[in-house]
Amino acid sequence: MDREGWTRVFEQLKEDDILWKLPWWWDEEIIFCYGTYPNIPLMSPRRCINNNPIIALKQLAFVQTIPSEDAIKPIYFLHTETNKVDESRKITQAWKEVIYKGKVQLK
Repeated sequence: MDREGWTRVFEQLKEDDILWKLPWWWDEEIIFCYGTYPNIPLMSPRRCINNNPIIALKQLAFVQTIPSEDAIKPIYFLHTETNKVDESRKITQAWKEVIYKGKVQLK
């Protein structure tokens, strides 16, 4: 099909003609946060970063909502910073308190 043909096809599409998600693809719970953190702090041997599942929910067929300020508060540091030892310990403890959410809780 040439460019004009594809243009006609796309011009005739309605919103209901496009399936943006696979409703059968995801039926399990996801790790939503750890402990008292409203997000998922990820640590590596050299640094810690913040992963926020609220931002990625659109990929799992949910309406994407605006995360709270606490949820997007950046957690990023290098382990070489001496003042971050306590924070590393808190995050390590939070990993023992995994909070899962599924379709019902996420609506």
